[in-house]
Amino acid sequence: MVNCEHLILSLQLAIYVTSLAAVEVLRACDGGQQIIDYVDVTCGLSLGEYTTLSLQIQSYYSFEDGLKLVKLRGEPMR
Repeated sequence: MVNCEHLILSLQLAIYVTSLAAVEVLRACDGGQQIIDYVDVTCGLSLGEYTTLSLQIQSYYSFEDGLKLVKLRGEPMR
């Protein structure tokens, strides 16, 4: 039996990590860093806002702090 309360929180964290991983894949591609450097504005909706804030050139918070924030965000959804 699946624990849906645990699943909701796990999915929130997985989406955050996957979003950041996608940027790292782009960064690793030939010319990817140039594309990232060219971006002036990022945006996100709901959970995506946490990803965009952590991707800013002057990061608002670290990857680890982002995980903590996403976990806190997901707690009331349980």
